[in-house]
Amino acid sequence: MIATPPSPARTRFAAASSSPQTLLREVGDRFRFRRREILWREGDPADHLILVGSGAIKLVRPLIHGRPGILDLVARGDIVGEESAVYGGIYRNDCQAVVAGHGWRLESTELQRLARRDPALLGELLELSMMRAGRFSERLRDFLDGEVEQRLARVLLRLGKEQGMTDARGTFVPLPLTRKELSEMVGCRSETAIRTMSRWTRDDLVQVQKEGLVLRDLEALRKLTV
Repeated sequence: MIATPPSPARTRFAAASSSPQTLLREVGDRFRFRRREILWREGDPADHLILVGSGAIKLVRPLIHGRPGILDLVARGDIVGEESAVYGGIYRNDCQAVVAGHGWRLESTELQRLARRDPALLGELLELSMMRAGRFSERLRDFLDGEVEQRLARVLLRLGKEQGMTDARGTFVPLPLTRKELSEMVGCRSETAIRTMSRWTRDDLVQVQKEGLVLRDLEALRKLTV
């Protein structure tokens, strides 16, 4: 099983003495987003930063042969849009809501003003950017290393580790991902993801529910990754 690094927005951010999450809650503008709402497109001016309060957001960028790939799934407590810390920056990914929720938005002009007052804030955002680049490299492995079953099993196990909650059904991942989104996480056709998930559902490895995925047999999924 592939070792998964911690979510980049939860490392030094969470441990900082003056947490950027706390700062964003205090000075940011609270807003709500709808499921599937596009929050920005790759190449748009990077004019704000977002702290996710609830729901989930995906970052998408063309990867192999121009096929869209999901680079990261961010949820409560995560920060996206660190490009806005740089004057004249642009967003490097599409940003779209997977699950409706709310967050706090801080305009880039205010963010840059705060960073001038506290240079450590800028350092944290730059580190976040570097760590997200590392996640990008990991996602490329999800696209290239192994057969589709191996790649999809790795992705489901990672989601279970990062987002899952154990209950009587198994490991519940509260992300209602479509088959298309699963295919965008492993670099395959939607039809291939549909066939694979349907077979795993029949074999009781996973359950697909309206509110998310249930990983019924973690050991069987782990065996599929080798």
